[in-house]
Amino acid sequence: MLSPALAIGWELWARNRRGIAAVAAGLIAAGLTGALLPTGTAEEAVVVLSSVFLPVAIVFLLSAVSHCEFREGRLRLGFPARMLTLPMRTGALVAWPMLYGVGALTLLWVAMAVLVWIPAGVEPLWWLVPLLAVALVWFQAICWAVPGPPLARVLAACVVLPALKFALEMIATYIVMVVNHEPRVDHSTLVPARPVIVTIFAACFLPLAYAVAVVGVSLTRRGTVSGWTPTWHRAGRVPARGRPPFRSAARAQLWFEWRRKGAILPLFPLCSLLFLAVVVAPFVGARELVQGVVGMVVLVLAVAFAVGYGFGKTSFWASDLHLSAFHGTRPLGSGSLASAKLGAAALSALATTTLVVLGVPLWLWLLGRSDEVARWLAPWLQGFDGPSFVFAAVLGGIGLFTLTWGQLVGGLVPSLTGRAWVVNGVVATYLALATGLGLVARYVGRHPDALGPTVEVLSWSCWSLIGVKLFAAVCVLRASRRRGLLSRRAMATSLGVWSAGVGGLLVITYGLLTSGVRPLAISAVLLVPLVRLVGAPMALAWNRHR
Repeated sequence: MLSPALAIGWELWARNRRGIAAVAAGLIAAGLTGALLPTGTAEEAVVVLSSVFLPVAIVFLLSAVSHCEFREGRLRLGFPARMLTLPMRTGALVAWPMLYGVGALTLLWVAMAVLVWIPAGVEPLWWLVPLLAVALVWFQAICWAVPGPPLARVLAACVVLPALKFALEMIATYIVMVVNHEPRVDHSTLVPARPVIVTIFAACFLPLAYAVAVVGVSLTRRGTVSGWTPTWHRAGRVPARGRPPFRSAARAQLWFEWRRKGAILPLFPLCSLLFLAVVVAPFVGARELVQGVVGMVVLVLAVAFAVGYGFGKTSFWASDLHLSAFHGTRPLGSGSLASAKLGAAALSALATTTLVVLGVPLWLWLLGRSDEVARWLAPWLQGFDGPSFVFAAVLGGIGLFTLTWGQLVGGLVPSLTGRAWVVNGVVATYLALATGLGLVARYVGRHPDALGPTVEVLSWSCWSLIGVKLFAAVCVLRASRRRGLLSRRAMATSLGVWSAGVGGLLVITYGLLTSGVRPLAISAVLLVPLVRLVGAPMALAWNRHR
């Protein structure tokens, strides 16, 4: 290479060229979708595609320019050791990845504007680019300057990103006070001043993030900060005092599965709330804020399937679906191993649901937007008194837990088989059903007279599928019991949790649907997998005894 800058740029491109190709393919697909759709529907479709594609592309960009790597089945954060000995000054070693990240982010935004937004008639929000650049650079600074495991960086992000949001509000308040002589921030008055506010904010905090990163990498290069190991990681080297042993091998296996994979899904809503607090909340009203939270919940359910796919593997980030010899020869039956994975998935779903149900109100209160959101939601909550509101909230939590756990189980069990064609078949079935339902919904939207017959056909189809589902579950249960893979206790626990969750979903769906489509409430039974739930031990045995 002619210069160190080109060498760093080449390494970033070479290590992430497949992801870059996937992002480019997504850009082309989004642009073609907007170009081929009619003028009236292109704008709406492009907005939906952008809300899904752009966050994924930005997360990939963050991981690429921050040197986030997966080695030996674990996530590695921090400045790579291979780059600490390069013959470069620390300032240049830190500056070039930051510059490449900001440049790639700007190029991504320009490509979205030219290929997707402008042809579809959507106005690009250029003032968001400096704001996203600040978030990107501070993410790099946190990854490189904070020692310790990834959890330490998550905790640092929980402190730094809300602080940046508070600083942005202070700058906005000062500009409004100076320009409009108003003591409070009004979202409507901030609209013309957004570019000025974001420019000042970026000018203040981009150099500060660079300075933090330089100090952290300098200390790491000198060996002053070698990292620290939390107490629970030192437990394997330091004899535990007074810690009781596990009551059974199954409990130990459950703890092992939870420790390796349980915190992955709860981190998604936590990071989403941080992203909304920094990037979205300062510039939108109550309606858009509620829509952002609802979109986050929907994405949690979508991400849960992919996380469940990782739960079924030996290591979450492993590319091989086969059960390793270390796990396959453990003195536990296939039923106990499968129950441990299902239990860890249930704990992960419970933690995610608790974070959403309790964390969102606390998040709104910390943002100072709880009263505003409550006033906006007041017309929707007029028919609820105190007890009914509490009952509805409890049912909503049960429904969210059931759907999240169902999605985890839906991706976990096909992965347990160790066969890629099984996973691909399940995903293809999901996509085919989603496409078919989307076409039916579009047809009913264009022909309102067809709503009644369509609802009748779909309800009878749901009843038929429920019958097939229950019959298949009974057959799988009998086969598992005959082979000794499923104990009575595990079977009763699984069926009890499934029945309680599906019952709560039925009540919620029946209450939310209008009278014309209320017969479709029975479809809630199909949303939570039952055959895969009771067939998990057989799937693991199929993978274990190849």
